[in-house]
Amino acid sequence: MKLLCFFRYGPEKASSRVRGYQLALELEKRNIECTTLTGTRKSSYVRCVREMARHDAVLFQKLYTYPDVLMNTLARSLGRKTIFDIDDAPFGNTYSKRAERLAGAMAGKASAVLAGSHQLKRFAAAHNRNTHLIPSSIDLSLYEPVRRAPAGDRVTLGWIGDGVSYREDLTMLAEPLRRLGERHPVRLVIIGALGQEKIYETFAHLGPVEVRMVDAIDWKDPAAVAAEISRFDIGLYPLTGNVFNIYKCGFKALEYMALKIPVVASPVGENGYIIDDGTEGFLAVDGEQWYRKLRALVENEQTRLSMGEAGRKKVEEKYSLDVTAGKVADIINAL
Repeated sequence: MKLLCFFRYGPEKASSRVRGYQLALELEKRNIECTTLTGTRKSSYVRCVREMARHDAVLFQKLYTYPDVLMNTLARSLGRKTIFDIDDAPFGNTYSKRAERLAGAMAGKASAVLAGSHQLKRFAAAHNRNTHLIPSSIDLSLYEPVRRAPAGDRVTLGWIGDGVSYREDLTMLAEPLRRLGERHPVRLVIIGALGQEKIYETFAHLGPVEVRMVDAIDWKDPAAVAAEISRFDIGLYPLTGNVFNIYKCGFKALEYMALKIPVVASPVGENGYIIDDGTEGFLAVDGEQWYRKLRALVENEQTRLSMGEAGRKKVEEKYSLDVTAGKVADIINAL
């Protein structure tokens, strides 16, 4: 089986790195020969057309503009199977009816659809019955838990991500953290603030809470991402329940869990499916719950350790790249 993998982004973007490049490497181990190409320029589409002739199937990862629909249609007309992979809101960061319609067209024309969350699966299944839930999974070789020293003077609460996309979500943490800091010595670390003024302003006045902002790291290097997260004692994943976030795949929670870090998250998007409240971490619906559940973790190191162990175990069993690649290989071979 020869698979042409057409990705929207390069490896610096988590979606294409995790659901694209890393997955392709695992599929190679399962006798699926993968050729990768990236981009949305004209030259990328020209190459895609050229490569179709020598491949059995084409995987479109997070591609659903009008040219992508044409590529999907052309591939099918040439007798090639196509797989459409989607891991974010089908209408983009700001609602676009046209983008949503094109995402539906990509799903409908594909031989199979890989959806990163339950909500995305519901969307895609309305256009294609051959839709499969495929989570954004963890390459466990890159997320090796480290033995953290005792918290000492401060417990570190951390968040990592794209500050541009999450600046509004992060604001819900300010008041619970301020209250927490009045009772316990804690440290807040934000990785990926990206110079966002709103983020800096939001956390500028947290009283005794020690705040550390990191604008950017080497996002292309998964080891660098894991190294930063490893410094956390508790992982944070706040999400407002807007129309965009309900499609989120929960990868941030899985990163924390893979490194044996308990997570406190909003029960939005895939988080409610990934996290069993009170087992791998906590789900918090409002400011009071965020405060109480963070406080419970800050005050009890043993709870943090046991939840961390449970999180790693769940990732190994259900959300590892090895498990996911096996499922995807079966889907492709069945075509």
